[in-house]
Amino acid sequence: MQPELPFGGALTARLEYAYRSEMHAYAINSDLTQLDDVSLMNLRLAWQSSDENWRAVLAVTNLTDEFHYESQVGTGGVPDFSVVRRPGWPRQTVFTLRRSF
Repeated sequence: MQPELPFGGALTARLEYAYRSEMHAYAINSDLTQLDDVSLMNLRLAWQSSDENWRAVLAVTNLTDEFHYESQVGTGGVPDFSVVRRPGWPRQTVFTLRRSF
C-alpha cells in the first residue's frame, strides 16, 4: 500500500539500472568484434487516484539517451568483409492514462 498524497491518490516511482560490460560478438576476439560497455537507466512514475478509477503512468527508457550497439554480424575481415551493427534504442518516452469503469 502506497502512502496517500496531499492532493489524493498514490505515487509510485521506479528507477532501473542495467550494466553490460564490453563483449565480443564472435568466438574469436578481436578489436573488430568488440562491443563497448553500456550503462542504461529507465524511469517509471505511476499515479493512481484514491478511488482507483484513474491511473497515469510516465515511463522513460534509456533515460540518459546513451548511444550503444546491441549486436553485430560480420567481422570486416575474411570471408564476409562487412560489419553490420544494430544500434540500441534511443531514449523513448511513453505516457498512458487509464480510466476504470
